[in-house]
Amino acid sequence: MHHPRTFWRSAGSSARRFLPALLVAAAAALPLAATPQARADDAVDRVNREFNVIGRSQRSDTVLLPALAAMERPPAGLLRDERAAILPAGAAGWAEAEAWAMGAPQREVLRVLDEITKETDWRRAMAFGQPYGIEGVPVDLIRNQMYTELGDPPTLAAAQILYMPRLDELAALANVEATRLAAAGSPNDAIDVMGDFAFFARSMADREFYEEVKWGLVNMGRALERIRDIGYVDYKGERKIDSNRLLTQIERLSPEGYLAVARMSLPIGDFAGAAQLVDRIYGGGSGVNADVFAQNMSRLATSDHPLRLFSESAKWQGAAASLGSFSEARGKVEAVRADWTSRWSFPPGDRRLTTVTERSKVNPTTFPVAYYAIPDFAELFRLRLVIRTELVGTQTGLALLGASMVRGDFPPVLSAVRPRWITQIPPDPFNVDPSRLVGGQPPLEYFVPMRDSSPGRQSDPHEMTIIRDGTTFSVRLRDDTFVAYSHGSNNFNDFARRIQNTGELVQGADYLIWPPVNSLYRQHLRDLGQLK
Repeated sequence: MHHPRTFWRSAGSSARRFLPALLVAAAAALPLAATPQARADDAVDRVNREFNVIGRSQRSDTVLLPALAAMERPPAGLLRDERAAILPAGAAGWAEAEAWAMGAPQREVLRVLDEITKETDWRRAMAFGQPYGIEGVPVDLIRNQMYTELGDPPTLAAAQILYMPRLDELAALANVEATRLAAAGSPNDAIDVMGDFAFFARSMADREFYEEVKWGLVNMGRALERIRDIGYVDYKGERKIDSNRLLTQIERLSPEGYLAVARMSLPIGDFAGAAQLVDRIYGGGSGVNADVFAQNMSRLATSDHPLRLFSESAKWQGAAASLGSFSEARGKVEAVRADWTSRWSFPPGDRRLTTVTERSKVNPTTFPVAYYAIPDFAELFRLRLVIRTELVGTQTGLALLGASMVRGDFPPVLSAVRPRWITQIPPDPFNVDPSRLVGGQPPLEYFVPMRDSSPGRQSDPHEMTIIRDGTTFSVRLRDDTFVAYSHGSNNFNDFARRIQNTGELVQGADYLIWPPVNSLYRQHLRDLGQLK
């Protein structure tokens, strides 16, 4: 994206798109380095300044948000439990979902999504550059709640990013369209749609608030898994995928290309919001104003429930007496910011990532701003590693799929996909084998059930237990598919007997790439009679 973390180039102008970690930290610390009153007054401008380098013609939000505002609401239930990604063509509810996706406003959204994600060079790609607050936002978008509400006075920590629900509807639309295309015999077109959505989600991961970045990473992961799902369903069915187009699609989804998460750094909006709040509550250092403290903390706690403001204000009014000093409060915010920013640069598996965070040391009674206004960024760390795994897995899985289609059987070893399908097999991000310290690149694990399972079990189907969003089910895989998996969050090869695709630490489970969990879960629902 297009602020101090990244280098931007547009027609006739250039700006920074990627800076060293030291400059990133300095940029994030700006709200703490200015004079007290200036910090409170200028925090919003300082965060929005990061978007000023983006030329209007290069901003995706200027075309996408109006289209989303005009989009019809999706059918009831389509947004729940990722149903849009699971619902197969012909099942109950499909006709309604398809009719919605074919509506003129929805076709326009899909057209715009394709338009804003065509460029694969991140130096020239379009970016989501809407500023926070109402300044510079068209009246129509404000009227349609397609902006970020900061309140009066503008308060970053209480930001309500009102367009987020419409982005969830965009995700549903992309999935329904992908299902429609695949069912019509165009699986490559379906992959393109989900690739477009993955590109857009990646652009949201470069925004400045935790909520937006988390949405971007979560939806990147879902889009990548859905791409594999499309490939798997096609291979098990009519095998309509064009292998030549698949080659270019694999290249587009490269872990080192536009979708790479290595260019990401921590968003600064939440830190700037906390600094702004400290300055406002303490009057720029003159002392705690109990009324201002109560008003601002109640806004922070009840931004989605304004009718509760009175009771929340009374609660915070009584808590004002327990606050630490101005300098201590500033110091806590800076310590939390510096700690998260430093950790962001550590490689996966670094022991420093397991040490106690500064945020966990904060007393929420004495320093409520540092505790409540700054999210627990550990989730972003886990998601970033998951996305690295999804990118490696999607490229590797599609390469194995393409090779299998051309060969007529599954490759004997993973390295057989080189060099036609991928020039270099990327390493498993969860595999922390010591060989990596000397340049080793341990890949994903790969085998074909009943063909090359463990010795003595070649004739047996491979059994695995899968945990997906609280649901546990089992599958038995035969030699009509291959299995590709990552070592998962415990960094250990558990031989794909138990599957839990998560960045949170779980013991005894691997991260399944192929067959996609999405595909296996859909079949599980069919077996239960829940998808008819």
